[in-house]
Amino acid sequence: MLSKKNRILATNYKQRWAIRKLTVGVVSVLLGGTMLFISGTTVSADNFIPKNESVSKVEEKVPNNNITEEKSINTSSEVTTKETDTTIDKTTLNVSEIDQQNNVASSETVPEKVQEITTMNNASVELDNNTPTSEVEKVQSQPTVFSYQPKESDSRKDENGNNVVTYFVIVREVTIVKPNGDEEILPYESMDTLYYRIESENDDLPLINFKAIDVPPIPGAKSPVIPGISQTVNSFMEDGIIDTSYVNPPAQRISSPEVTDLLEEEKYDELYYSYESKYEEYEKKFAKGDIQLNGYDGLLIKEKYRYILDDDPKPIEGKEEKTITRTINVHLPNGEVQTTRQPVTLERKYTSVAGSDEKKYGPWTVGRWESFTAPEQEGYTAIPGTVDEVEVTSESLDAVVDIYYRADEPAIVEGKEEKTITRTINVHLPNGEVQTTKQPVTLERKYTSVAGSDEKKYGPWTVGRWESFTAPEQEGYTAIPGTVDEVEVTSESLDAVVDIYYRADEPAIVEGKEEKTITRTINVHLPNGEVQTTRQPVTLERKYTSVAGSDEKKYGPWTVGRWESFTAPEQEGYTAIPGTVDEVEVTSESLDAVVDIYYRADEPAIVEGKEEKTITRTINVHLPNGEVQATRQPVTLERKYTSVAGSDEKKYGPWTVGRWESFTAPEQEGYTAIPGTVDEVEVTSESLDAVVDIYYRADEPAIVEESEEVTDDPTPETSTTSPTPKNITNAKGKTATPELKNMDTKSKAFQNKLPQTGNKVGTIYSIIGLLLTSILGVWEIIRKR
Repeated sequence: MLSKKNRILATNYKQRWAIRKLTVGVVSVLLGGTMLFISGTTVSADNFIPKNESVSKVEEKVPNNNITEEKSINTSSEVTTKETDTTIDKTTLNVSEIDQQNNVASSETVPEKVQEITTMNNASVELDNNTPTSEVEKVQSQPTVFSYQPKESDSRKDENGNNVVTYFVIVREVTIVKPNGDEEILPYESMDTLYYRIESENDDLPLINFKAIDVPPIPGAKSPVIPGISQTVNSFMEDGIIDTSYVNPPAQRISSPEVTDLLEEEKYDELYYSYESKYEEYEKKFAKGDIQLNGYDGLLIKEKYRYILDDDPKPIEGKEEKTITRTINVHLPNGEVQTTRQPVTLERKYTSVAGSDEKKYGPWTVGRWESFTAPEQEGYTAIPGTVDEVEVTSESLDAVVDIYYRADEPAIVEGKEEKTITRTINVHLPNGEVQTTKQPVTLERKYTSVAGSDEKKYGPWTVGRWESFTAPEQEGYTAIPGTVDEVEVTSESLDAVVDIYYRADEPAIVEGKEEKTITRTINVHLPNGEVQTTRQPVTLERKYTSVAGSDEKKYGPWTVGRWESFTAPEQEGYTAIPGTVDEVEVTSESLDAVVDIYYRADEPAIVEGKEEKTITRTINVHLPNGEVQATRQPVTLERKYTSVAGSDEKKYGPWTVGRWESFTAPEQEGYTAIPGTVDEVEVTSESLDAVVDIYYRADEPAIVEESEEVTDDPTPETSTTSPTPKNITNAKGKTATPELKNMDTKSKAFQNKLPQTGNKVGTIYSIIGLLLTSILGVWEIIRKR
């Protein structure tokens, strides 16, 4: 299976499973063939009789990666030939095979690579079918370890002189054959590896390593032991054969492990493509260097093992099932058939010997078909009405029960009939839009009939009402008609449609206003990377007037707003740039604005702040009716301070100064406020909260007299008597008595008036002058508009 990322072309793809040219392994083959030809003796391994087998260990040290490895080698096996019965020492053959696998020409060429092989006749281990599983596991589950030998091709590169590497996904597929002949594939194992064209680069790569696999036991049979695999990358890629070093080949193994290309089958896709992300990482890594990643390929290791039956097979237990069903068909009066199935599953147990088809059966279990009641149908009787419960045994057969319905004596069926009558009111607005209102009224009447008959006896229809409707008001227009009356709806009524139109009134002046919002956005970029955003929207408006029904508008001026000043939040050890954003006037010509504030680290940071306190003057106005109106005049003073970041010591500046504004008591007819006004006062940090009480004194009744006589010396009567005001206590506890002034205007109520002449003529002229002035003023206003 080749990935879409595989860039190996058919023209330069190299088969890696043959004997390579220009390697010392060819020399070994030629040397062996020459020796056999000279001796003239044909050696055939037709009958392989392991007799005196022993285990020897060969320690090989690879100088490139300093790994000490062990191999199990058959050393003293005997081979009986057909022609001459000549016995050949198996040690010689095994050594030459190891030399070929590791590309070693002979012990004279590379003496330091392979140590002397010691034969251990006394340590022979004989494995057969009766060998305990634990002993088999000790030998068979040992992973194969290979050593890498330097080769001439290590110095080869591609045509461009680049080192080429290929990415491989290796999948292990193990098949086990059960005693009954069924085959089962164990869960797949997989790993990945790189393979360099320059083979010495592969020395540092991890081994091709798969662990031994445990197989689930089967009663009456021996489970196969599936060994682990451990090979160097060079050995695995160049030879393509998994040459496991067993003392005896496992009896359960059916065929030697085989390495092939990963087949293009769906069962391998998930494992194969799960490595794509890792391949992409290598792709990025090698793209930065001089090593060329040649592609993404897959290999498959296929192995097959089998179970072996025991000499004394153990019985295998199982069970057999069969299902017996009763089907109940209910034939409804309308012709529909409702089917109910009642399956009952019976079972019996059996025992058999592993590998044998003979079984000993136990008794069948017993079940029951539950009782069934036919559904009721109005005016009909089910026959039969119920189906009884029945015991089901192994002798029972599938059964079918049919239920039919018989019509009862005629039944009286009641029902009702409805009809809806609708009045539609269409309101045609002056702008051409039509608003539709529907007033549906549903009437009904009841009926009775005999079941199964279409003849019905009807009762009277109910009565409903269409509610009254009032047309929506439209400024400058009159709806015709303005209302639609409430109407009784009977079964004789028909659907109705009412149209309402609008007639324009005399032109009316319509006033309105238009708005627009202009926003300043302040982004505060804090030292920790956070951004605090403050939006200052200002809504401006302008008024307009228009004639009702006309789109022409006369606009007034836009209002003016302000973006308030903004102070950046303090951050200890940092200075905001800018620290403040000024207050700005916003007009209709202004545009949206964005201000960014950043922070610069101080050294050391001076922290500024301010302290506030509020001093309040409360003015209590005691009205003549007993009500007290309280007016508070708070003044907030502040002083600024500075301190070093992290220190509690502060340096304060001076307090600001404020003012309590003057206050005038509200006038009360017939009363005089004492005091009438409260003076404006400067408020400093030394000032304290104050309370001022204002009371009212009743005035003397004013008497007005008229006289037609003229006197030379009119003497006004002045009232000099006045009540003494209550004392006023401020917040400091001091008592203040307000000064009273002579109220001359009040004391002149008793003046004698001079004779009035020409009052009527003067009054007429005054009225005419006022009218002319008013007309001129109205005309001037209209002219300006």
